[in-house]
Formats: sequence, structure tokens, C-alpha cells
Amino acid sequence: MGTPDIPRGPRDTQCVGRKTHQAVRPNQDSGTRLGSSQVTDSEKTAACTDHTAHIASRSLPPPEPLSDRKSPGEGKHGSRFTSLKRQITDRSKDVIKSGGEWIGSIDLENIAMAHPAVSQAACIAAKHAKWDERPLLVVVRKTGIELSREQMLGFYEGKIAKWWTPDDVVFVDAIPLGATGKVQKNRLRDQFGDHLMARATS
Repeated sequence: MGTPDIPRGPRDTQCVGRKTHQAVRPNQDSGTRLGSSQVTDSEKTAACTDHTAHIASRSLPPPEPLSDRKSPGEGKHGSRFTSLKRQITDRSKDVIKSGGEWIGSIDLENIAMAHPAVSQAACIAAKHAKWDERPLLVVVRKTGIELSREQMLGFYEGKIAKWWTPDDVVFVDAIPLGATGKVQKNRLRDQFGDHLMARATS
């Protein structure tokens, strides 16, 4: 769009941002104050605003496509952008690769946490002789509530693909947390990473 016609001159109108300054002279006939041109204040303000917007549109680059923007969850696996949101599903180091297919540990943890008998849950990648890695669920029961391995694994039926179901459940008294409250999965992997291999040979 073209630049609006704004009166200019050494003593006439000057447009700076949204402000308009104009030298005025008295009209002896009517007693009103007029500028060098018969332009109302609202017209001058609108002209200055349009002019400022025009300059800004020429100086700013076009916005990048939403699909090209980086996610704030860099280094994580997640779904594509939907509207203005992106759902982060797992960290790269915590995702489970079973037989060449990815399994999101957070999805399995969220389902486990929905069980009324579960206080805490974490899912880790445990070594497997055939599939390289398989999900292993580590669970803290709520005080005074019984929960068996079969009950916990049965809770996943119909909620996920069958092959996503954890291979086993380990019940513990507490899950290690960092200073910020995040689960320290590296310590769980050190403690239970060989659990499925040991069970297969026993």
C-alpha cells in the first residue's frame, strides 16, 4: 500500500509515531485556530497511524510458518503442532525402542497413575534378549491398598496397543526423585535395567 499523503513543511505537520505537531495561527474572523491545511485532528492521527503501520510492514520480515518453528521441548519426541500447542510425549533418552518400534514411557506412566491403587509410577526401558528393550513398570502402591502384577497389567487392556503393555511390574517403597521433583530414571535403569534378562534366565 502507498504512503498516505501527510502535509509536511518546516512549520507545518510532522508525524512522529502516533503524535502530531502542527504550527497554528489564529483565525481572526472566527476565533478558531487553523493549521496550514484544513485537516482535522482525527484525520491527522489516522494518517500517522497508517504511515507507522506501513513502515513497520516494510521493515519486519514475514512470520515463519508454524510447522517450521522449533518446539520448546527440544530433544523430545512428540506429536505435530495442533493449533498453537504441541504435546510432548517423551524425552529422547527415556523413550523405549522395542524391536525397532518406539514406545512412549510417559503414556504408560499416565495410565498407571490413573489406577486408584497407584501412588507413583515410572516406566523404563529394560534390556530384552529378543526385542532389545521392553517396558518395565516401577510402581509405588498407595498405603493400605493391595495391587498385584496381574491387576496392574490388566488395567492397560483396551487403552493401548497390546504390544505396548509392560512386560513386568516391580513394586517398590519409593521412586527416586531429583531436587526438582522429577523421577530419576537413570537410577531406576541402573537398578532394574537387567530385570527382564534375569527373569528370563531364572
